[in-house]
Order: sequence, then structure tokens, then C-alpha cells
Amino acid sequence: MQLASILLLSSYSGLRPSSLVRYEIGSSYARVSDVKVVKRGPFDVSIELSIKNLKGFNHISGKAHSQRWIFKSAKKTHNAGLDLSTTLIPLLIDRGVLYEAESGRCVPSADDFISSRQAVFVCHGDSPLFLAGSQVLGALSSEPLTGSAMALQIAALCTQANLPRAGSYAFRHEAGNRMAVMLGAEAAKSALGHGLKGDVTRRYVFDFCCCISETTERRL
Repeated sequence: MQLASILLLSSYSGLRPSSLVRYEIGSSYARVSDVKVVKRGPFDVSIELSIKNLKGFNHISGKAHSQRWIFKSAKKTHNAGLDLSTTLIPLLIDRGVLYEAESGRCVPSADDFISSRQAVFVCHGDSPLFLAGSQVLGALSSEPLTGSAMALQIAALCTQANLPRAGSYAFRHEAGNRMAVMLGAEAAKSALGHGLKGDVTRRYVFDFCCCISETTERRL
């Protein structure tokens, strides 16, 4: 669930990996307390993620280093595999950090989340949003995931999906491709916090859906 959440979040936002995970000792990273879930119906939710250490280009104000992203749930069942809420919310529940904002009650299971009448859910604690692996097979540690480990996991997944090896930045480049087509190159650079001198796009298409399909099969 963690790797699928990273893939979806990276693809939709185009954020630099260093805005999400620890890229070097002492650097900042996203935390569970940065996440809020707003629920309008049993399967109609939005995930709000506050990025407080946005890695953008130099010479911008401190306020510009923060962003708030809102990811809405899929409306069609055939898009459920590309819905961030189907991976990130179960991950937060499994880690025991998702709480009803009004009652303060911890959400113990996905069924409890679906049946809850609360509209707003928050995450308690200051732990990293994405955790590093541990020496126990399939378990996670309490340490933040590093940029190098994130890149290795994505590269390994590409190999398993019979795709060319790609690193963490492949998703940012693909987001740049999409934004440049929809908004224009200059607007894409501004939206992604990219330096105005350089090209935010890459001339290839990353097979994101194939990678997500591979992570889904591994979860099942």
C-alpha cells in the first residue's frame, strides 16, 4: 500500500521526491500530521496533503515553499485502482494514526471508516508519512523512507512489470509532460516550482498504469 500511494501521489502532484521523503540526513519530509481526509459519503472522500518543505527553485519566498494538494476520489469503479484514497487511507488505518477529528476516536478498520458519520479525519503524531523498511520481512520501521530507497523500489517495480528502469523523477517528468500540454511550458514550470531556465518535460511517456497494476497484483 505504501509503494502504491507513493506512485499515485508522485504522478498526480509532480512533486520532487525530496518533498515527500528524506533525501539526506537532517532534511525534512512529509509527516502523517500533514494529511487530512474529508468524507462526503461512504466512498466520496478527498485527501488533503499539506507540503511544508516544498523543494522548488531558488530565490522564492518562504511562503512559496508550502503547498496544499487536494486529491479527490474516483467517480467510476474502473478507475478505483488509480484512486489515492484506496491505498493511503488503509495505510494510515493500518498504522493506527487516522482519527475522527470531532470525536478524537481512532479509526480501527476500513469498515469503521466507511460506516463512520464523521466528515473530517486527521492523523495524530509526528511520524513520517512514508516509512523505511525493517529487517523483518514485509514490516516497516519507524524511520523515514529515504530518497535512494524510494528510487530502488520504483526501479525494482519497473523490472517486475517488464518496463525500462526508471527512478523517482520519472513521475515528475511525466507530470511536466502533461502540464506542458495542458497549460503551456511556462505555466508548467511555475506550477511545478521548476527553474525558468531548463526544460521541465522529458521526451518519453512513463507507463504509470502498468506500474500501478503491478503493485495492485502484489497487494492481492
